[in-house]
Amino acid sequence: GGRPPPARATGRRPAAQMPSRTVTLASPPVGYHLAALGVYALMLEKIGYEVKVVDTLNHPEMYTHLTGEGGAEVTIDVVVSSDLPVNHDRWLAPYAEDIRVLGTCNELTHVVIAAPSYTIEELGVSSIADVRGTQGIEKTVLSYAAELCPVCRTMAESLTKKGNALEGFSSKELPLEDLKAAIQERIDNKRHFLVTWFTPTATELRFPQIRALSGSVRGENVFPGDNQGKVIARADALERMSEDARTLLGGIFVGNDGLREMDRDMSDNGVTYREAAAQWMARNERTVDMWLWGLGGCNEGAGAKTKRAADGDEADRQLRARRA
Repeated sequence: GGRPPPARATGRRPAAQMPSRTVTLASPPVGYHLAALGVYALMLEKIGYEVKVVDTLNHPEMYTHLTGEGGAEVTIDVVVSSDLPVNHDRWLAPYAEDIRVLGTCNELTHVVIAAPSYTIEELGVSSIADVRGTQGIEKTVLSYAAELCPVCRTMAESLTKKGNALEGFSSKELPLEDLKAAIQERIDNKRHFLVTWFTPTATELRFPQIRALSGSVRGENVFPGDNQGKVIARADALERMSEDARTLLGGIFVGNDGLREMDRDMSDNGVTYREAAAQWMARNERTVDMWLWGLGGCNEGAGAKTKRAADGDEADRQLRARRA
């Protein structure tokens, strides 16, 4: 028997209880998810919204407050950076008819098994299928703790089962800082090891020598499929949003590079996700201006327009000079 049909969400707020320019955004409390949350919250504030955030609940509990599963109170309107169609579908699939996709935050999110480049090159290991028959690789797969990456645990447990690609291996979950220290120690000592790896994170920037293995085993991919970071909302919450908010949420695209940068600022510089988002937006002012184009009074002011025009004139002058 499959999963029983879910009970429909019961705690939904009537439209009258929600001020027209108030919205509750949420994301799991993980670096790149929080980076996205900061950007979307700040952008909505730019068009006059009061934004409440839910930023401390791990994936399963957070999603119950979007869907109402198990009788949970529905308090979340929008989830940003929801990894779909694979990773987060486990919490959303029974409620798909009540959920709407507004836009895309980033282009690719995936979870894989990875190894250092020297392991791949020295031992000739390029795919997960190569691992079991290769001597010298440590039998413990390092992994993110489940609260950071629930899919990492699921994948590692599946792959290490009897008869599967990593039979005879075990996985070891570590908090983020411990995981980074364990990876660094192994790299420093040229140890051959495996680690669960996901995109996009600051850890990728810190350890560029870690490379994904192919998930192909007998022609079948054993890794979870690729995702995009989607912006999703409850259908009833979407109906209460103003047109400019819906347009803005659909038009923002941060991308993996931006999320990695903000994640790095949070982990290395100790700034909050909101501060990291504000700093990234300041470094990418033109991108922010493009997101706001056409949204009434939020277009750039006369001074910015004059500077932009002057920049364009100078670029044209330089181009004509090169062609002369």
